[in-house]
Amino acid sequence: EPQTVDWAQQLVDVPDGYYTRLEKGWYDSCAQKVDGSLVCWGFEGAGLQDGPIGPVEDFSVGGHRACALMAGGSIQCWPQDPNKAYAEPDPGTYIDVSVSLGGDYTFTCAVDEGGVVKCWAQPPALVANVPTEGTFTKVAAGAYYACALRDSGEVACWGEDGAVTEDVPEGSYVDLSVGYSRACALREDGTVACWGHDEDLPNPTCDSDCTEAECGDGVV
Repeated sequence: EPQTVDWAQQLVDVPDGYYTRLEKGWYDSCAQKVDGSLVCWGFEGAGLQDGPIGPVEDFSVGGHRACALMAGGSIQCWPQDPNKAYAEPDPGTYIDVSVSLGGDYTFTCAVDEGGVVKCWAQPPALVANVPTEGTFTKVAAGAYYACALRDSGEVACWGEDGAVTEDVPEGSYVDLSVGYSRACALREDGTVACWGHDEDLPNPTCDSDCTEAECGDGVV
């Protein structure tokens, strides 16, 4: 006999408090308090409620796990992975980190203090073509692909989603955000370019107050 799930009962109440940033993953959400610490909630059992203690510099919530950039530039990911289903980031000093948004694999990419993009995945072939030319300032992981922003303003994408990786628009950009199968980047003049799946969706319009690109699965 088919069983139904009451999703409302599977959600943890949003905690009270004052926050400066919110990021939503596949099953969970995390928010950063004004003191820099993280609070996570969402689908019970997903494990993201057991994040790092204390302030973090940056964080990323993916499909099945999350990672935080700690003071000093180290990366801490959770939930714990005793079965080694995920490839853990190498020790080092990093300036940005991003966790993939789902799919059949979970992978993590980061930019180190020298502007080099590094990715870790199971299987490793998913991140075999990480770009090496240029100095990077930001990385964003989708489902089966990732994109990174060079300090020259160019965007590079790689992975197994050809609709995103093969149609990267030329130009100079100041910010980058990706969804499950669609990416968007913000130009210096405040306009936004998007590419990938859902080609019939129009590019968003943005006035001069637009300062950050935020891209969902085909929606900005």
